[in-house]
Amino acid sequence: MKKKLFAGILALVLMVTLVCPVQAAFEGYVIDLANEFSDDERVSLTEKAETISEQYGCAVYCAVLDTLDGYEAWEYNQALLEQLELGYGSDQSCVILLVSIEERQYDIMAHGYGNTAFTYYGREELADSFLPAFSEDQWYEGFEIYLDQCEYYLQQAAEGTPVDVEQEGGKS
Repeated sequence: MKKKLFAGILALVLMVTLVCPVQAAFEGYVIDLANEFSDDERVSLTEKAETISEQYGCAVYCAVLDTLDGYEAWEYNQALLEQLELGYGSDQSCVILLVSIEERQYDIMAHGYGNTAFTYYGREELADSFLPAFSEDQWYEGFEIYLDQCEYYLQQAAEGTPVDVEQEGGKS
């Protein structure tokens, strides 16, 4: 019982520590704690993400951080989802790409309908599309590619053919 209580308290402290600075920098669909984007770039990414999100009812988020401060990228992403109550509807449908510049780590988290559109296989394929830009420190270009691909993935899922491993009978 004490271990569960301690783990719960630790998780709460972790989430508060991670997310408080983020809430101040949260602007719609783009979280830029690294101040990586110009105002025009931030507006452009936000407008594009908002358009895609509204069209498909699945929120598409971009998050760029200077550092993870010793945390794992997935932990930070989970804290963002929970503390900022991201996503559409009661199932919080969304996909979040989080990137840490210092550690050069990323995480793609899908939730709700996002899991239908962004399968595990699909997330690997999605990463392959933007990672070359990130490896060249072209963060804005990488996020543009990410958003373009998110639109494609959501369109495919809406048509009943999400990007996934090839199924028997030739359907993917």
